[in-house]
Amino acid sequence: KQWREDFERVADGLVDEMLARGSLDGVKDLAETFVSTVLPDALGLPDSPERRENLFLLGEWNFDGQGPRNARFEETNRRAVQIDPWYQQMMRRESLVPGGFGEKIFESADAGDILPHEAPGLLRSFLRGGLDSTTSAISAALCHLAANPDQYAMLRADPSLIRNAIEEAMRIESSIPNVGRLTMRDAVIDGVLVPADSKLMVILGAANHDPSVFESPERFDVTRRTQGHVALGYGIHMCVGQAIARLEADVLLRALVAKVARLELAGEPVRKLNNNLRSLGSIPLRAAAA
Repeated sequence: KQWREDFERVADGLVDEMLARGSLDGVKDLAETFVSTVLPDALGLPDSPERRENLFLLGEWNFDGQGPRNARFEETNRRAVQIDPWYQQMMRRESLVPGGFGEKIFESADAGDILPHEAPGLLRSFLRGGLDSTTSAISAALCHLAANPDQYAMLRADPSLIRNAIEEAMRIESSIPNVGRLTMRDAVIDGVLVPADSKLMVILGAANHDPSVFESPERFDVTRRTQGHVALGYGIHMCVGQAIARLEADVLLRALVAKVARLELAGEPVRKLNNNLRSLGSIPLRAAAA
């Protein structure tokens, strides 16, 4: 609840700035700026001129590392290694701003709820769960709403559909389309025996476009019942930062529909290439005040 108030203040300011300008980049000026401001602040990461750029570089490196060891990964790895000392320092308890969620993680270690060495890893997990993939999901929602003015009008008429719109954006884009899994025992999948200790590629993006589950899966529909989508994983592998991601997207879209009467594409959206993160690099947008 405390985070929501802080997030709303930032979202309102960004949307006001958007309206004053009339046009902007939905990725860089809205989604990236919002997420790279509110989440690190909530976790207690100290601000610095390089924080935003470094965090997104680390996210790019994380997801490039989930694919082949190709030229893209090697180049991202080269750049990420250069900022590793900064990253390691940011994960230390003494570097955190008092009162943030990061401090609470270390206090849990003090209380014996988690092991001391797990605290920095949990802090990294929340960053990964609420930064790059969340930016991708918010960007997807902005892009599809701008490309489908009837859907945006429905949100303005009924803001209770905002959560649906977020889930639909995650379903249709599937920010992390592929995940690796290891079988712990023999299993039969669709009549095929998969031995224990087998490596599998689970294609979440395909599941989220399964026509036997989602009618007209390529259509963006804010009224769709999206139960069953697996953009955030499933079971014990559900995204640890899913509540944060949904909160961030909800707050920004609510500020948007409250203040922006018309949202439209001002140019062709551009994809951002990565080995395993499906995201947009640019969304030219135009907006008119309510």
